Amino acid sequence: MEKDGRYENIRPLFISKTIRRYSDIFKVAIRKSAVARDLKMNNNRFTNLINSPGGFKIRELIKQADLFHLAHAEIIELIEPDYMQEKKDIDADERDSRYLQVKTMFSIGKITRFADIFKYVPKYVVARDMKKGKIGLNDPVSFTVKQVATIATLCDLTHMEMFQLIEAQIKYKRPK
Repeated sequence: MEKDGRYENIRPLFISKTIRRYSDIFKVAIRKSAVARDLKMNNNRFTNLINSPGGFKIRELIKQADLFHLAHAEIIELIEPDYMQEKKDIDADERDSRYLQVKTMFSIGKITRFADIFKYVPKYVVARDMKKGKIGLNDPVSFTVKQVATIATLCDLTHMEMFQLIEAQIKYKRPK
């Protein structure tokens, strides 16, 4: 099946700021059913994720970025206003003190990929706080946006900084 030609319109509309939020894509550029079909995703589930993008898995966003001709950071930029509303505050006093090292180590370049976080915070601590199994931490593209937001908050990183680490991890794992 041939890809819908309206995908070509999304990047120019993003650059011109006509598309400012993820949901704008489906208001001005393309039907959500066409995207759901191309992603091989149930239309109802896709509609629910448009309304609450915190449930998207990172791999699903990467596929969409490719379809929409957007950089990975740009698709995150589009969904950020919507998933930020869903974010729950994490009490700084209740988090494990080892998270405090992450921001500094990121700033000085000692943390350059997602996996580097575990040099400072054990996997079992992160898994507990994300409510995800320790094994699942090896594959950050399986995280939901909400889970990424949680770990970013715990590490005192911005969401974009956390996605930068995940993207570096993805590139590191790809065969050359």
